[in-house]
Amino acid sequence: MRVIGIDPGTKGFSLLGIDNDKIFLDEMFPTEEIVKDANRLVSALEQNLPVDAIIGPSGYGIPVTHIKDSKDSDLELMLPKESEISVNEAIRSFYYFGKEKKLPLYFTPGVIHLPTVPKYRKSNRMDMGTADKLCCAALALEQYSKYHKKPYSECSFIFLEVGYGFTAAIGIQNGKVVDAVGGTSGFSGFLSPGAIDSELAIRIPKEPQGVLFTGGAAGTTQELSPQELPLNNLKAYPDVWNTLIESAIKDIAIVTTTTEAQEIIISGRLSRIPQIREELTNRLSCYGKVVPLTKKAKEASEGAEGAMIIGIGLLGGKYKELIETLELLDARGTMYDYITMKVRLDK
Repeated sequence: MRVIGIDPGTKGFSLLGIDNDKIFLDEMFPTEEIVKDANRLVSALEQNLPVDAIIGPSGYGIPVTHIKDSKDSDLELMLPKESEISVNEAIRSFYYFGKEKKLPLYFTPGVIHLPTVPKYRKSNRMDMGTADKLCCAALALEQYSKYHKKPYSECSFIFLEVGYGFTAAIGIQNGKVVDAVGGTSGFSGFLSPGAIDSELAIRIPKEPQGVLFTGGAAGTTQELSPQELPLNNLKAYPDVWNTLIESAIKDIAIVTTTTEAQEIIISGRLSRIPQIREELTNRLSCYGKVVPLTKKAKEASEGAEGAMIIGIGLLGGKYKELIETLELLDARGTMYDYITMKVRLDK
């Protein structure tokens, strides 16, 4: 079974290919370079065809859909119509490439599409965890099950993703996703401001999506740009450091109100930095044991590996039970379905 998983990260676009447990593709391309020259990504894929399935990139997510059954309206659900964000433009380009080449490409859901999250918890929420975050959570569920020698249905933990752009937390109870705080609905990430105060929101004139990549922890200092901040020594910038760490802790604290878990699995580009990982491990220990999410890949991200195992499961392979436990094939609807505020939305 030959499957490729793709993770469209803010900083890097990851590809991981597995053929009967052997890695045949393991690469990460800087996202900005993919936008300038999409042929780098296309070439990496074409050199490794044919495959049985390619999973992602899916943006905010849609119910499991093969690209041959998708419409342009599905792309508009996965991404904002107008965006100057590198990662979104890369996803858009790849979508049309997949259509043209008739690739065995599947798009997968975000947290909000899952039936296991109670409807009332989705009220006035759109981002409860994008498709790539859910892929990471699937990998975390596989890791927890294997390490503790428990069936998926007996696995309960909280997954924390501390990415370069966004921070998100996902609660898994007895193998089901039951609650989550998405990168734009929780507290600040490194780049993202997280949820925006309603009083601030009504005073902001219409802005492109790029505003969601400003105002995060990195924006609390005027000394350096996010690209110039030393990720290995963020403690030198106390406001940046405290905002990033405290925001992650607050996200976890929210999810502990709905998820009974004694373990927290952490992942993401910034969580791999020793100084950040050690601080989070110490500060989050009051909620349970903190362990890192491990991966087989050397270059590709955890999200790409999670997408890969989802692909194997969708094809009926050894992770089929994982797909069934998470109820991925029962995902339904759109991210617009749970808005109860009396507002007119751009779709």
